[in-house]
Amino acid sequence: MNCNRGTTVGIALSIVTSMMCVATPSQAEEDRVSGSAGVTFLNERNARGMVLEDQGLITQALLGINFELTDNISLTSGVWTDIHSNNDGPGPSAAAAGAGLGDSNLEEFYEFDWWFGAKFKVGQLNVLTYYEEFLNPADDFASQTGGFESQHVQTVFTYDGLGDNAFGLIDGVNLNPHLRLLFEIDGSVGPTADDGVYIEIGVAPSFTAIPDDTSPVTLTFPITVGLGSDFYENDETLGYVAIGTKASMPISQLSDWGDWSLTLGVNAIMANDDAVGNFNSGVAGQSDDTRVIGYLSIGVGF
Repeated sequence: MNCNRGTTVGIALSIVTSMMCVATPSQAEEDRVSGSAGVTFLNERNARGMVLEDQGLITQALLGINFELTDNISLTSGVWTDIHSNNDGPGPSAAAAGAGLGDSNLEEFYEFDWWFGAKFKVGQLNVLTYYEEFLNPADDFASQTGGFESQHVQTVFTYDGLGDNAFGLIDGVNLNPHLRLLFEIDGSVGPTADDGVYIEIGVAPSFTAIPDDTSPVTLTFPITVGLGSDFYENDETLGYVAIGTKASMPISQLSDWGDWSLTLGVNAIMANDDAVGNFNSGVAGQSDDTRVIGYLSIGVGF
């Protein structure tokens, strides 16, 4: 199966990318189990407009498995980790370390997430819903505003093929729209302790910039808006706006061992200071409204 898995590992839609691929009827008979894995290196960890780390090297890894029950229904499960090299300051991880495990070998192990859910495909519409937990092996979330160990349910809607001559777009351009709804059950993933709802909408126009039989280069320009209900500080609705660009290409030399890909990108995240300002200045020690994040990812689909 070639579903371009692993191309956005570690960024907003990484989990969705690993889980939303559904086999075609001919493929499904041959391959009912598929998966993706990858690793991403970043200069900053930013979640929903909140600066969680901006010092040292941030390394994120993903492993996801899909079990196809029918051509259009699948079960999915996986894990995601976030490791921060900085634990002695300055930076959010260092600021939080005093409440954690101190000199243990887990103090750099900032986050571990796991999920289980199901996905459905109706025509070109994909619906993914899953239960997820955010855990903190270093045990330092307690010192951060609102805490981050949490249980929640997410539902994500994506649509295949929107674009490609639609709205006057040139051939081969796809908009890749998505809508994400996150419902907090226990604990908070936002800057407050409230159990709220996080809403994310976005598009990611993409096209093949360099056609090639073995290593085509695809350019993508993601635009994301993060909103909340009882989620952000001061009951603000708008949390942030993010824009970015990335270039991705398959690694044809490794094709015998899966669908490998390489991605290089940059995101600019413009946060609403009224929504995350207290968190970013009080926990992260940062008051800048705009953050620039560069990343390099390598992933494989199998």
